[in-house]
Amino acid sequence: MFYFKNRFNFAFKYKKHETMKLTEKAIELLTETGALRLNIALLMDCSESTVRRWINENEPNGDLTKFEVIQLIRKETGLQIKELYKN
Repeated sequence: MFYFKNRFNFAFKYKKHETMKLTEKAIELLTETGALRLNIALLMDCSESTVRRWINENEPNGDLTKFEVIQLIRKETGLQIKELYKN
């Protein structure tokens, strides 16, 4: 149900009026895992300190909720979509 093969299906499931924010469990994993933060920084072409700022802010529909970042977090941690997002 929560597996998305492409961006279209991902965007279709989570419409613009819905806010996506990372759960505390996801934030905790991102805070503890330096390698994952570095991979996100490489993917998003930014510094690790920028990723740390995104983690601390955890803005609804922010940069950490982008499709590519979520796919990377899922791959590295094994978490499912419903474990990553809270509405």
